[in-house]
Amino acid sequence: MNKNLVKLFAVVVVVGLVGFAAVAGAQPPQTQSPKHHAMMAGKELLGSITALDEATRTLTLKDSTGTLTQFVWTSSTTIRGQLKVGEEVAIRYKVEGGKDVAIAIHVGQAEAAK
Repeated sequence: MNKNLVKLFAVVVVVGLVGFAAVAGAQPPQTQSPKHHAMMAGKELLGSITALDEATRTLTLKDSTGTLTQFVWTSSTTIRGQLKVGEEVAIRYKVEGGKDVAIAIHVGQAEAAK
């Protein structure tokens, strides 16, 4: 009977390990790319560009209340359209290191930065 108990225990352990490995290795299906998810995260602001410095990758945006906000953009920022002073833009951004960092900038119609 001892041999049977040991065999049963070994089978239970093996089945448990295989089941654990299958669950641990399984990942939920991604319907959107990680980059798309990152772009959808963050805050959003609409307004017009009042200052632009391409050398330092900064722009100042004036929103509908007249508040000025300075943004920086990086090489990973998605920019749709041509950045120019006076243009209406929608900016999706995150706060990083005390700075407002643009994730996506959409120039033109006042619609969500996608």
